[in-house]
Amino acid sequence: MSAVCAYKVSSVEEVFSRGKYMQSATVEQAHTKWVQFNGEVPKPRPGACINNEAKAMNYTSSLNLPDKTLQFVKDHPLMDESVTPIGKKPRLVLQNVTYTQIVVDQVKALDGNSYDVMFLSTDKGMLHKAISNDTEMRIIEEIVLFPDHQAIQTLLLSNKQNKRYIYAGSSVEVIQSPVAFCEKFTSCAECVLTRDPYCAWHPVKNSCVEILLEADTDRPLIQSLNGDSSQCPASSPIPFPSSATSFVSSMASELHPSLSSMQPEVLSSADTDVLKLLPPFLSDQGQIVHVHGTLHLFCHATGPKDIHFTWEKEDVKMESCAKEALLPLPDGNVHILSWVRDVAIKDAEYRCTIQSTAGLKSSKVFIRVTGSLNPGWSNELASWKSAVNDHNNIMEVWKKTWESCNKKDVDSAK
Repeated sequence: MSAVCAYKVSSVEEVFSRGKYMQSATVEQAHTKWVQFNGEVPKPRPGACINNEAKAMNYTSSLNLPDKTLQFVKDHPLMDESVTPIGKKPRLVLQNVTYTQIVVDQVKALDGNSYDVMFLSTDKGMLHKAISNDTEMRIIEEIVLFPDHQAIQTLLLSNKQNKRYIYAGSSVEVIQSPVAFCEKFTSCAECVLTRDPYCAWHPVKNSCVEILLEADTDRPLIQSLNGDSSQCPASSPIPFPSSATSFVSSMASELHPSLSSMQPEVLSSADTDVLKLLPPFLSDQGQIVHVHGTLHLFCHATGPKDIHFTWEKEDVKMESCAKEALLPLPDGNVHILSWVRDVAIKDAEYRCTIQSTAGLKSSKVFIRVTGSLNPGWSNELASWKSAVNDHNNIMEVWKKTWESCNKKDVDSAK
């Protein structure tokens, strides 16, 4: 488990400037290791910044502090008071993740506000990008930097000639990564819904661009960090999740039982007239994925305005990689599409659950992961490639159907 907290420098300074020190316990106090120190504190005060009082004593730098102060620091390395984080709680807590390094950038978004962007590396070669607001922190992107799961030991943010990069180092190599992958978002809605302060939709170029590189633009860019895509042109469809890659095949009968059936597997405790999961269901998206390959899954539904999706992998909530798009319907309900991208490590069951005041519904699928390839598998690889083509054809049919329905909804809304 990892937790990320934010602190004010003034809070840290307050504890070191005015707080009590701790000292090692004596033999008579052997039941505890540290106790509060109530004796005389030398001047300049240990742990405090060089202030006017210290300068009046001719101490202008911590490099020339007297031996008495330095010895006190050695004997009293702990403070009695703790430094309380902003909000008195962690900004982010994640299970099954071990963070190794963190760097923070600050970006001025199009709304005029500055946002803290945190890049957090893991011991599995992943990089999480998170946006920190006053009251919350959310992960908006997960990047695989080292596919073979090397632990990231160093992380550096570079800003040269208005180009920002992340440098990540493991024990054997270093990787350069851009701070944003705006160009991968192919529609206005998807660009806006990512809520990335680096990215905005360019209406003239008809592409998602990095705002730091668009100082002189001929038209206002479209960006909304609260996920409001209503500014997007009406002709801009809700994004359809891209098809899976890395040796994916569709609905193989020899797999887990839940893959061999094309019948929707939907678990429900909701009013079916109000809340509806729509086909193709998650249970229709059975796949074989090569280890370390990328897979995409999606669910969509209609219901009240308060509906939202949650995703689980092996009964553990997927915090960082789920995206959503909402489309208002003429009857006052909404059409919601949610999708996830994940890196396949081992066989796993995925579940999407739609929740609202009307109840909940869920659908699940089992994903089979195969081992590494070797030269002797050429015949099997050829059959896999054929299956990939079949799968992509199915996805294209679903995509065209989705876009057609989306266009009809937009026309009816007019």
